Amino acid sequence: MIFNLSGNKPLYHANKNEVEEKIRSQGFYLQIPKQDDGLFNSLSEIK
Repeated sequence: MIFNLSGNKPLYHANKNEVEEKIRSQGFYLQIPKQDDGLFNSLSEIK
């Protein structure tokens, strides 16, 4: 997932300043999907 951090749109489930800080400190930002995410649920049901 690529973020446009210079844009004005708010990020979905993420704070733009927090994302920028993570990228500066560790070089990347990993967004963990929430447990109630539809894709996450459907993938876990397939197993």
